[in-house]
Amino acid sequence: MRFAIIALLVATLCRPAFAATNDKSHTFIPATAIAPDAVMDLIHTLGHKGAVQLLTSDTSPYRWTAVLQSISTGTPEWLNVARELSYGVDAVSAADLQVPLAAALTQNPVGVLSLVDNNLLTVPYLCSGPFYDAIFLPLYLRDTKKALESLKEPAVEQYRLECLYKIETAIEIHKALNEPPPPEEEIKPAETKKEEMKIDPPPLVEGKKKEPKKRSKKRTAKKSDKDAEDD
Repeated sequence: MRFAIIALLVATLCRPAFAATNDKSHTFIPATAIAPDAVMDLIHTLGHKGAVQLLTSDTSPYRWTAVLQSISTGTPEWLNVARELSYGVDAVSAADLQVPLAAALTQNPVGVLSLVDNNLLTVPYLCSGPFYDAIFLPLYLRDTKKALESLKEPAVEQYRLECLYKIETAIEIHKALNEPPPPEEEIKPAETKKEEMKIDPPPLVEGKKKEPKKRSKKRTAKKSDKDAEDD
C-alpha cells in the first residue's frame, strides 16, 4: 500500500476520488478538485479518527492518495490538514502520511518544521526521508539538504539543525551502502617447492687458542746425528 502511494504521489491522479458528504453518500469528484476546507469539514464532523478511517476505507482507494498528494505540495492549507489528520492516524496511515510530509519538506521547509509537536510530528518523523528508490532517494536528500542549508528562520532554527543532521546522516549511510566494494587482492599461487633447509654454522666458543706443539730437544738432536751420518 505504501509503495503504491509513493508511486502515485509522483504522477497526477486522473481517476475520480471519493469525497464524503453530510449524508455519507458515495459522491465522486475529481482528485484535483478536493479542497482542504472539505477535509477540515470532514474532520470537524467525524472527528480525527473518524475522518481518517473514512478516507482510508476500501470503498475507494484513491481519495486517501489524493489527500496525500495534495499535502505533498507543501501549501500552508494542506499542511494544516496534515496536522489535523496526524491526531487520528494509526500505525499504517501514519506511515502513509509521513511520505507526503517528507516531500513537502523540500518545497516548504519552514511550513513542515513548524508542524513539529510532541505527538506524531517529531523531527525524526518529518526528516527520515522514507523513500526506497535508489535513484530518487539521493536526489531527494540532496535537494532537502540544500533547502535546509539556505533556510533562515529563527522560529524553526533548532528543528532545522536537527533535521539537517538527520538528512546528512542519511546521505552518508546511503553513500556507504552504495559504494562499490574495493577490488580484491590478487591471490598468488601456492609455492610447490619447499624451501631448502639452511644449517647455520655452530657458534664460536670463546676460549684460549691452542698453541702449536714444541719439538723436544731430544728429537731434534737425533735428527741432527742422522743428517751427519748421511754426509
